[in-house]
Amino acid sequence: MKSYPDYQVYGTDMNGDSLNAIERNSKVALVLGNEGQEIKEETLSETYKNITINTDIESLNVGVAGSIIMHHINEME
Repeated sequence: MKSYPDYQVYGTDMNGDSLNAIERNSKVALVLGNEGQEIKEETLSETYKNITINTDIESLNVGVAGSIIMHHINEME
């Protein structure tokens, strides 16, 4: 995002790349949405990449989804 040049900003999107697309080349920021209130397309178009959690579960609570993504990022260190 233009407002945060020191960060790689990742958005969450049902059609995004897998978590393996996350890169740890700099600081990471997440933009999380939920099923009822998805992230606006204009916001997603500003992110570095958009990611999704590949799972057989129909839906995840936004807090749980954020925790899964942050755990994945932490394991990359």
